[in-house]
Amino acid sequence: MKRNIEAERGRNGFSKTELAKLLEISLPTYNGYINEASIPSAKLIMLADLFGVSCDYLLGRTNRPNNDTEVG
Repeated sequence: MKRNIEAERGRNGFSKTELAKLLEISLPTYNGYINEASIPSAKLIMLADLFGVSCDYLLGRTNRPNNDTEVG
């Protein structure tokens, strides 16, 4: 999880402080989420929406940033 969230943070040009403010949390709380590999689902959804990726990607459950599936 840490790797994908930090990669997306960098890709989107946010500092840790900026991202913490957008999530309405303190920087130490943000660092705790990243270092402890535990994040409340509401904050995970906020990150996924902000970055335009899936929660599964941020959690490391898939290598595909979006859960696009082919139909048919």
